[in-house]
Amino acid sequence: MPLVALRDVETDPRTAFSYPLSAVSGGDPLLIAEEHGPLWQAAAAGDVIDEKSFRPWGRRPRDGSEIGFAQDRPHLTLLADGSWQFEEHATDSMANTSAVIWLVDNTNPVADCVEFWNLRALSPRTRSSRIPLLLLPYPEVEAWHAYGQHVQGLLARPGDRNIDVVLRSTSVSAPEVRRIASSWGLEELAGKTISVGFPGPWASSTTRSAPFTYRVGTDPSPWLAAQRQWGRQQDMDVHVFLDRPTGIRFRSPVTLEQPAQVLIRLAGEALDGLPRHSQTAVSIHPQARWHGTELQIGVVTGNDIVLELNISSLEDATANLLDNLTDKWELSDKGRLGAAMYSEKASRALLEPGLYDVVMQLFTPRSKELTRELRRAVASGSDDAALLELAQSWGGRTRRRYRKAADINLPSIPVAKLAEMLCALGWAERGLRSHVRQRARARRCRRTSAA
Repeated sequence: MPLVALRDVETDPRTAFSYPLSAVSGGDPLLIAEEHGPLWQAAAAGDVIDEKSFRPWGRRPRDGSEIGFAQDRPHLTLLADGSWQFEEHATDSMANTSAVIWLVDNTNPVADCVEFWNLRALSPRTRSSRIPLLLLPYPEVEAWHAYGQHVQGLLARPGDRNIDVVLRSTSVSAPEVRRIASSWGLEELAGKTISVGFPGPWASSTTRSAPFTYRVGTDPSPWLAAQRQWGRQQDMDVHVFLDRPTGIRFRSPVTLEQPAQVLIRLAGEALDGLPRHSQTAVSIHPQARWHGTELQIGVVTGNDIVLELNISSLEDATANLLDNLTDKWELSDKGRLGAAMYSEKASRALLEPGLYDVVMQLFTPRSKELTRELRRAVASGSDDAALLELAQSWGGRTRRRYRKAADINLPSIPVAKLAEMLCALGWAERGLRSHVRQRARARRCRRTSAA
């Protein structure tokens, strides 16, 4: 991710912080970097320009070791506490991987701090599958009392793996990294492929014990590159109205002490099947857009979230979308029939006695069905007259077939009444047939020939 100078970030209070103060959990003051402290402290714990705006939330450490010991513990640093409610609710399988420790020399810290910052953002956040990721200063870490025991305590994690920790640094030489690892009581395991156990959660697995092993320089990014969906979920019942706006009110699953910018994603039966088009999203809410199968809305709100949505039926949503995307549109004859059959009224009509039989007499058979009937007749030994009668009864394949109700022979079934019902439902069409008298036509012919 690109670096942005603080002078460019904090020009407006609304964009001063990547995570708002309203989302911290409260309680004891949170650790931030020393005033004018080294870059690694800001990357590991966070920092602010105006310390007064963070009181009583933030406090400066006595020295860097406080941040070193507090990094992997929740609710101690500003960065850790500011993201304690930022969780993933769906994650692809993530391997039971090794911990990662970066050693950074303050003379050239940028590369290590940026890599640590980016990979920490990808690490799993649930307590049962958390992977320790630490950023430590060189050579200052050697002077921290009993820090080797602290590292070994972090590595005593459940799971099946042959490498407990990967040590990385672009600013400290490999021999120095190995020397510090040895001072912590770690053993190098070189030349073997890193093996990991089953995907998380791993809380029920066997806990690793000393001696703990390490590897220098292995890239851990493939372990953390898993597809995931972020955010806290909450179920609720909503009474949806199709003829007027639908009001939604619920308590934010993320606790806020003051109004903040919140991204809400909605999913449910009322939204299933609607066209996933931007025009449809805007018609539901002016600030909405689709995110996969979910409707995403950004709002500024407190703990009580109130939304007003204009949710329409699938037919209305489709018509609205076509009205906005085309100059003119209309349903084909098959489309009109399909739309008529989709209605609840049509479903009830199918229960009418005899209606199905009338439908089967009126529909126009397709060429595949005609071919199948002809083959069946030939196989049964029918003569040419029978085949001709069969073909005439089907009415050909290029034109729609029309039949008079009086010609449909269904004893004890009111064919004319049921045919009228089909017309009212849009399943059938009325027609008329004009008969030209033969005598009048002959008279016109004689007159024409005489002329």
